[in-house]
Amino acid sequence: MKILFISLGVGFTVSGIIFFFAYNWNDLDKFLKIGLMQLLLAGSVAVVLHPKVSFQTRQIVLTGASLLVGALFAVFGQIYQTGANAYDFFLNWTIFIALWAIISQFPPLWLIFIALINTTFMLYSQQVADWMEVFVYTILFLFNSVLVILFLFFSKKKKYIRVPNWFLYVIALAAVCFSIFGFIYGTDMNSGGAGSFEILIFLSLLLYPLGIGYGLKVKNGFYLVILSLSILLIIITLWLKYIEGDDSGILLCLFIIISVVGLIAAFVHLQKQWKNET
Repeated sequence: MKILFISLGVGFTVSGIIFFFAYNWNDLDKFLKIGLMQLLLAGSVAVVLHPKVSFQTRQIVLTGASLLVGALFAVFGQIYQTGANAYDFFLNWTIFIALWAIISQFPPLWLIFIALINTTFMLYSQQVADWMEVFVYTILFLFNSVLVILFLFFSKKKKYIRVPNWFLYVIALAAVCFSIFGFIYGTDMNSGGAGSFEILIFLSLLLYPLGIGYGLKVKNGFYLVILSLSILLIIITLWLKYIEGDDSGILLCLFIIISVVGLIAAFVHLQKQWKNET
């Protein structure tokens, strides 16, 4: 409860600061805007460096300071019209909090950092590189999947690195979503990126069995559920694209009902089996 209340306090404080600048934007001088943001950021860093503050509190305040870095770049970009909505805004934000994210040993800050990397890559692909959606989602699927594997490896080998399950679940869910989006765009012949779609299929055939095998090994139903539902959604996407006919809609509905019921029955049976083994 203590950590929860501190996190909520820091989060609401950062939100209040952002809304303060947004509401009083026209009434504040540009030097006052930047000066206040720098003062708040410096104060947050001072709290983090204070030796009498508990380690967990410093981690939470450092996360708030990381958000303030983004707010500072946004204020600077809006004042001087540098393009605060462009990819380089998120790129600079990512670079300037990279060291904090590495040394913090705080999963929420890791999650923010990873989200910024994904956002930067997506915006770069849209605003600069103009890559095909299939290629973008294939890279993001591979990147987030590798992150899950690395965090699982380091959590097993390095005892001083504590990786909570919820953090792994969020990254794994993001990877699965990127895979689904890649298949949706890959089945569209007009979207291009045929080579990337083949790579996505290869990666899915490689990583999906690994995820299912790991879920069975550690007796964790989360990985089994998201991967099974992901496979089901991919099959539905392929069905809608390639199977046509008057009865295809009815057959698809029957397939979905039977598949969902079958998956639920299988997961319930598996949970009972794991419970009896323990």
